[in-house]
Amino acid sequence: LANSPMVQASNTLKEGMDKLLEFMGQEELPNKLQVAAFLDKEIAPYFDFDYMAKWVAGPAYARMSPEQRKAMASRLEASFLSSLSTQLASYKGQQVRMLRPRMGPRGAVSVNVGILRPGSYPSKLQFRMYKAEDSWKVYDVVANGRSAASYYRVQFQRTASAPTGR
Repeated sequence: LANSPMVQASNTLKEGMDKLLEFMGQEELPNKLQVAAFLDKEIAPYFDFDYMAKWVAGPAYARMSPEQRKAMASRLEASFLSSLSTQLASYKGQQVRMLRPRMGPRGAVSVNVGILRPGSYPSKLQFRMYKAEDSWKVYDVVANGRSAASYYRVQFQRTASAPTGR
């Protein structure tokens, strides 16, 4: 059972969440720069922004140069981590509970995480993960029913279809 993809993916995510919660649970709250540095060094490796970029760009990805692909993955990473940093600013010791993972299409696993907020409705995050060569990687996060990758895909399509000014 410990070798099951759902258990492996869940354990990988829990490791990252534990690092994040320990960092955010410090006596003295870290400043924005410290949060950004921590996310970049410790949390970004749990994500696959190249994979996310390929999904976000859709069919256009095949026509992009390696430089354009790398630039897109970098923009996604910066935007995603910046958004995560902003969300963490409101962290006040909420309880985080790992929920049961589910198998998805093509061997992917969705790991659900419940955020319990006193005096408020609990929220749920869903981390969509796939097995990369060396470990499980997150390629999408769904918060309150909204997929980050879908959001970025819509933004990309709007940008791609916008007339270019000359």
